[in-house]
Amino acid sequence: MSKFRKSDYNGSYSIEDGSTGGTTIYFGSKKIGNIFVLLRKKLEQAEKYNKPLEDFPEWNRYELRLKNDRAPLFYLLGK
Repeated sequence: MSKFRKSDYNGSYSIEDGSTGGTTIYFGSKKIGNIFVLLRKKLEQAEKYNKPLEDFPEWNRYELRLKNDRAPLFYLLGK
């Protein structure tokens, strides 16, 4: 079970040919400032450079976005 209560999905879809583009999923609250982000970069890059999906390796990126007082605290915990 997750402590996250909400997720947002952002993806692209071509009406012309039915293909899908990059996908991003956000977990957490943008208001509070704790966000974990999953990005499917392979799809995004293929669409950006108008090249076949096979030309790109599997590429996912993960981000932890912190705002306000959480960012400096996280930095200090890592030292």
